[in-house]
Amino acid sequence: MVRTFNAPLTNPSEPTFSDVPKEKWSYPYIEVSKDCLTGFVNPFGGKITFHPEEAATREDIAVALIRMMGLTDKDVDNPNYAQYAFKDAGEITPGLLMYVSAAAERGLINGFGDGTFRPTKSITRAECVVLLNRSTKQAVSTATEELEVSASIITGENPAEVTLSIKAEEGTKVTVDGQNVSVYVSQFEK
Repeated sequence: MVRTFNAPLTNPSEPTFSDVPKEKWSYPYIEVSKDCLTGFVNPFGGKITFHPEEAATREDIAVALIRMMGLTDKDVDNPNYAQYAFKDAGEITPGLLMYVSAAAERGLINGFGDGTFRPTKSITRAECVVLLNRSTKQAVSTATEELEVSASIITGENPAEVTLSIKAEEGTKVTVDGQNVSVYVSQFEK
């Protein structure tokens, strides 16, 4: 998931999870994705645990994908969609229902032929590949649909030279007639 969405790896000096040491090969991947994970609480206090040796469940992956895509409850038409779509919706962890609903509503994750979702069933690598493929396609189409750019032309004393003032999100690549344009961030916009 981290590589698919090109999330920048992080390597904090202090581990978030008590069972994922800095020396573990997956440490930077787990750390960068920590906000996308459902997480495990430590009932005795202290640091939370990740359980890196346990398989991910279908509801865990639904949550991670929705969070990695930056979607929130505002992006869901029906936060209870899963309750109507799956016979075993009552088995979905209540705090994760909105995420599973969002993933199912968008067609990222589907149920089984018998109408169940099986939220605590381990997810296979093959299923993960399908979900990542679906989510990246939707992330790209969503990004292009929601991109807001406004532009205006500012003319100076020389009519042969113009300044194009563009307002867009930081990091937006700007081209004019196929040519890259140098972008300067206004001090007033920071």
